[in-house]
Amino acid sequence: MTLQSSDYQYTVGGALRQDAPTYISRQADEDLFLTLMAREYCHIFNARQMGKSSLRVQTTQRLKVQSIACGIIEVSAIVEHGMTSEAWYLGIIRRLSRSLGIKLKVILWWREREGISPIQRFSEFIEDVLLTEIQQPIVIFIDEIDSLFQFDFSDDFFSLIRYFYQERAEHPDYRRLTFTLIGVATPSELISARDRTPFNIGTAIQLRGFTLEEAKPLGAGLIHLSDYGDGLIQCILRWTGGQPFLTQKLCQLVVSEADIEPRAYPARYIDKLVERRIIQDWLQQDTPEHLKTIQDRLLHSPRAQRLLEVYRDILQSRIIVLDSSPEQNELQLTGLVVKEGAYLKVANQIYAEIFRPWWVDRRLTSLCPYQTMLNKWLSSNCDHQWLLSKQSLQEARTWAGNQSLSEEHHQFLMSSQSYLHEQEIARQQINQKREKEQMMKEADEIAIQRIAKLRQKLIISWMICGILLLLVIFLILAG
Repeated sequence: MTLQSSDYQYTVGGALRQDAPTYISRQADEDLFLTLMAREYCHIFNARQMGKSSLRVQTTQRLKVQSIACGIIEVSAIVEHGMTSEAWYLGIIRRLSRSLGIKLKVILWWREREGISPIQRFSEFIEDVLLTEIQQPIVIFIDEIDSLFQFDFSDDFFSLIRYFYQERAEHPDYRRLTFTLIGVATPSELISARDRTPFNIGTAIQLRGFTLEEAKPLGAGLIHLSDYGDGLIQCILRWTGGQPFLTQKLCQLVVSEADIEPRAYPARYIDKLVERRIIQDWLQQDTPEHLKTIQDRLLHSPRAQRLLEVYRDILQSRIIVLDSSPEQNELQLTGLVVKEGAYLKVANQIYAEIFRPWWVDRRLTSLCPYQTMLNKWLSSNCDHQWLLSKQSLQEARTWAGNQSLSEEHHQFLMSSQSYLHEQEIARQQINQKREKEQMMKEADEIAIQRIAKLRQKLIISWMICGILLLLVIFLILAG
C-alpha cells in the first residue's frame, strides 16, 4: 500500500523497491554488505515486517555494482502444501538459473539425472553448473526460510548448505559461493534432528528499529504539513520504537489526514492519531495485517502459555534477563519484545497499549483450564482452598503435558498434588481410626455377649446345682 505526498511516497507492507525514497539505511546495511564482501555466510533472523526483504533488495544492488552475482530464492514462491523434495530442488534450480542468468534447459538437465536423488542433483547443479558457468563471486539469498520447516527434507537442505561451506577448505571454487539465510527463525531450528550437527556457521546480522537520526529522512514527506517535520518524526518514533512497518504506516496516516488537524502541536496530534487510527478497534483497522500477525504467532505457538507469562512479566516491569531460552527466542521473533542490553523490553508503545496486561490475563485464562484458580491461589498467599480437585488436577496434567510452563504453574500443580495426597492420608487415618473404633466396639460387644452367655450358663448351672441339692435333701428326709 502506497500513498503519494508531493514527490514522496511511503510504502506500507512488502519489500521496498531499490530506488524507494523512504528506504532507511541502518547499521545492518553496512554489516551485511561488508560481511558478504568478505565472502562470509550470513543469516538475518528477525520478526516479520522488520525490513529484512527490503535490506536484501538494497544489498543485492550494491553487490552487483561490485561485480558479485546474486541469486534469489524466495521460498514462499516455491513451496506448496504436500510438496516433495523433488519439487523443491527442481524449483530452486529453476529460480537460481533465472536470477543468475544461467542458460540451462533445466527440465531436460533434471530428467537426465533421474537415477540420483533430488538433493544430489542440486549439489551437482551447484558444483558442475553454477560454479562453472559463473566465475565471479556468487551470493545466494534464501528468503523466508521458515516456510521450509514444515517439510521433512528441510534438515537435509540446511545440512547441504553447511556442507558447501565446509567444502571451502578443500575446493577453492566454493570460496566464491556465499549463502545468506533470511527469515523468522533461530539457528537451532535449521537442523532440528538431535543426531545431526547443528547449523553453527555464518554471521548473524542484527536488524534493529530506526533511530531518530536514521529516520529523519522520512520527514521529507511531512515537511509540507507542518513547520515541525522533525518533531512529527520524533513523536512517531516515540510510539513505534522505530519499527519499520509501523513507522511507515504512521507517516502515511499523517499524510492521509493532512487536512484534518493543524500540526502546531505534533505530540498531541500524533497521540490522537495513534489512538484513533491504530489502537482503537485495532482488529478492524489492522490493514495491512501486522498486529494480528503478532497475536496469531503468539497464541498459536506450542509455548503460548509460557510466552504470555514472560511477556506479562516484562509488561509489569520485572527484570527479565536474556538467557537464550526457547521461550525468549520465540517471543522476540513475534516482534513484541526486543533486546535492550542484557534484558528484554516491549518493542514499542503501540504494542504495549494493544497487548496490555488485561489482554494477557484474558488470553491466559482462555488457554489454561485452571488459570483462574492459579491467580486466586497466588493472590491469596497460596491458600489451599484454591488448589485443584482430583478430577481437575488430572485434566490439568493432561493439558500441561504439551506445554512449557513457568515455575508458578509447577508449584501450583505440585501443591495441588501434595494437598490431595495429604487429604488422602488424612482420610485414610480417619478411616483407620474409625475401623479401629469399630473393631473395638465389635470386640466389646462380643465380650459382652460372651459374658452374658457365661452368666447365663452360670445361672443355669446354679439352678441345676440348687435342684440337685434340694433333691438330695428331699431324699435324705424321705429316707
